Amino acid sequence: MKHSAAEIMNDTRLSDYIDDIRNIVEDFIANQYHHKEASVIALIVLYPLLFVVGIIGNSLILYWIGIGKEAKQRKLVFYPFLVNLCISDIMVLITCCPFVLYSHITSIWHLGKHCCLIIHYLQDKIDYELS
Repeated sequence: MKHSAAEIMNDTRLSDYIDDIRNIVEDFIANQYHHKEASVIALIVLYPLLFVVGIIGNSLILYWIGIGKEAKQRKLVFYPFLVNLCISDIMVLITCCPFVLYSHITSIWHLGKHCCLIIHYLQDKIDYELS
């Protein structure tokens, strides 16, 4: 028994099936983002604050050590270690903070396979080398 295309499209089972698929896709899209949870809202507020304060604070320390008025008088033994610490903090802030926040907000990586590989490699390399 052959059915025409119009009969198939008007079939209630097919329309129910299409509605089920549409509902599944809408639920999937709605559940990708966790930005309505209280903990994620707190992270959205705190991570950028941590990022900005960390970058500004470490940059000011580097400025004070290297370019400040009395930089030539401050040639002490521990300043290279302090410079290394500031640079490592900045590198960790740049490579970790935005992407960790992104992973807490969404459950799917939208930035592509290559970006995922590069970011995780850099995070692991920087954490290993600087600790």
